[in-house]
Amino acid sequence: MPRKDTLKTWKEQNLWPEYRKRIVEGVRNQLTEKELASRLGISQATFISLKNKHPEIIEAIEEAKRTDKEELIAAMRALALGKAKTISERKVMKSKAGGVTEEKTIGLVETTLAPNANAIEYLLATGHDEKYSVSYKKLKLMEDQVMKDLEDINNARCIGQDSDEENK
Repeated sequence: MPRKDTLKTWKEQNLWPEYRKRIVEGVRNQLTEKELASRLGISQATFISLKNKHPEIIEAIEEAKRTDKEELIAAMRALALGKAKTISERKVMKSKAGGVTEEKTIGLVETTLAPNANAIEYLLATGHDEKYSVSYKKLKLMEDQVMKDLEDINNARCIGQDSDEENK
């Protein structure tokens, strides 16, 4: 008797939404196929087989990648614009008799980060035009220098050829 398809079993038992959620979380956490399969309670070979048979699996993976990318770009944009915030605990150290110190949290502090030049450069270079990239500008300067050097070499050859012809 042939084995029942794993995805069909999950759907019949109404487990597919939970397994789909695990796939999405695993992809967003950059788990390998083997780790993802382990999280699903199946072998890597079974997971690969499911991917090949069922577009729903591929759709879940692609959705996870797309959502992750959108959130990362949004976070980078917030960092670039100086809208990113960090929250840290404010602690006080108390000393006791015998030299033992005790930490006590007295509150949370929210800090807004200053605009980040690297994030700004990345977003401009990838989203608008590569000419905003510092590495692009360095590459252009190097290309210009190479062209200038080649021109100088060619000019030197021409001068050398003229003097050889005059000597004849």
